[in-house]
Formats: sequence, C-alpha cells, structure tokens
Amino acid sequence: MGTQLVTPVMQAARGQLAAERAAKPGVGFLHEIEWSGFFDRERPPPEFTIPVLVPKGRQTVVFAAKKLGKSLLALDAAAAATTGRSVLGSTPRAPVSAVYLDLEMTEDDVYARLVDLGYGPEHEEKLARNFHYYLLPVLPPLDTAAGGEALLDLVRQHDAEVVVIDTTSRVISGGENESDTFHALYRHTGLRLKKSGVGLLRLDHTGKDADKGQRGSSAKDTDVDTVYSLTKRSDGKLLLAHKGITRIPWMPDNVVIERQVPLRHVVADGGSTAAAEEIATLLDQLGAEPNTSARAAVTMLRLAHKGRRTKDVNDAVKLRQSRLLEAS
Repeated sequence: MGTQLVTPVMQAARGQLAAERAAKPGVGFLHEIEWSGFFDRERPPPEFTIPVLVPKGRQTVVFAAKKLGKSLLALDAAAAATTGRSVLGSTPRAPVSAVYLDLEMTEDDVYARLVDLGYGPEHEEKLARNFHYYLLPVLPPLDTAAGGEALLDLVRQHDAEVVVIDTTSRVISGGENESDTFHALYRHTGLRLKKSGVGLLRLDHTGKDADKGQRGSSAKDTDVDTVYSLTKRSDGKLLLAHKGITRIPWMPDNVVIERQVPLRHVVADGGSTAAAEEIATLLDQLGAEPNTSARAAVTMLRLAHKGRRTKDVNDAVKLRQSRLLEAS
C-alpha cells in the first residue's frame, strides 16, 4: 500500500491505543461473558448495515473474476446505503456511515459510475455526510498493527458503521499465498473492527481455477463470517453463491441479482426452496416468532409431530428472518 507514513492522525490513534491498554493492564481487550441471565437476555433481531451483503458488525468477502462487476455492485450498494436509497431493491432505510477504500479507480471513474447510478448534485450533502470515499489511499498495510490502528482511527473519525475494501490484495504487505498474511490481517484489522461493532466488506479476485475460490491462501476464508463468489449466469444475471462455512446461519446461500437499466442492481431471487416455503408457513401457523432460531424451530416442529430435515428447517429460518429484515 505504499510507504508507511506516520501522520499526526495515526500517531494520535497509537497514543489512544496505548492509553486504553495502560488503563486496564493485561485485560483491557478481553471480553468475558456474563453468564448470569445469559439465556434470558433479549437478543436483537438480525440486521443488515448493507442489505444482503453485510450484516451489522459482521464481515463478508465477495470474490469474482476480473471485469465481472463486483466493484460496481459494491459501489451501488454502499452509495445507496449511505444516502438512504433502496439497496439492491430492499425497502429504503435510514442512511448509514461508511468508509470506502478504493485502490483501483480514479475520481473520473467514480464520477461516471455514480452518474450512471442516478446520483447528482442533489445527493452531495448526504454523500458528504455519510460516504467517506478514499481514492488510492496511502495507509500502512492492514496486515500490520500500524495499518489496523490507522483504519480504526478513520472509522472513529467518521463514526462509520461499515468499511468496504476494494481490493484485498492491495491492502496487505505479506504474500497473498501465505496464510500468516491473512491471520495478521484479521488480528490487526478485522478483529479491531469486529470489537468496535463495525461491518466489513472485502472484495477479492478468483484464482486461476474459479471453482477453488479466491486467489491466494485458503486462510482468506477462515476469519470472516461469510464468503460469496460472484458469477454471471447464462441469462446474464449475477449469482452470489455462498462458499464454505458461514458463522451466520440466516445468510442466504444463493442470491440472484439483476443489473437493470437505468443502472442499478436488484435482488431477483433470494434462493428459497419449496421445502423452506412450506416449513416457514408451518412455523407461522405454530406461532413461531419471526426471529426464531433454527434450534428452536426444530424443537417446535418435532413437538408438533411435523419434523423436517435440518437443512430445510435452516433454510426456512433464513427465509423468515430475511422477510423480517425486509419489513424492518
């Protein structure tokens, strides 16, 4: 990412970090679960910061072949989320604040794309307030302590709820084929963002064999919550397909996205199945809360003598929770 410059902002961030550690020596960054009342504690329903792509405080990777349009998709979703417009066809909601690190495009490129997406002078106030877009930023690599501190300082400066990185390979100093690089990226940057409740969307490229996933080390997948591949179907629509294991059971496995004219991206199909639809209806009839967990749903169906396959129950729970999010 270029020369590791230590700016006054970064120096202040380091000073704050040192002060926090000094205030609570040895335990300042530990979080112990308070077990008393743990299972009775009210849990908020699932919530997206950027609908479909980034749940609140969680971390997502989207990888695709070059020139497929992953950067355009991310820009459309992030710009809409920060201006309160519909994100991928979802119900418009209050704007969020985002830090966007773009290490590939020029200002003219961004201008052309935003104009194509329907933005103009009337959106400048909201963009200035919420969309903190950094072109070709010179920061310390994010797989170093200095880089993680510098990014967290930007997040605090803008009170950001989500960070978008386009692309991962340009924010690291270690080898892309080395697992240690991505363990360090998570330790210095991903973990700091997660502890702060800030979401992360990382864009990346496929390797030579697209079926094997992202380019470089398989460790890229290990510390994020969800990994999606982005491909183009024969009908021209884009397919976000979940790859690997997700830590978020209600994230959709497959999402079909249509690129429309005038330019915008809209979810055409969330990937629900007939079995999921049937089970979702059963759960509705049994009085299950919209955010009922998969474990509770399995128990409820079994007690009603309407047991179903675990995978189908999981899909039904995702479907019901996605509907809850759309209605929120």
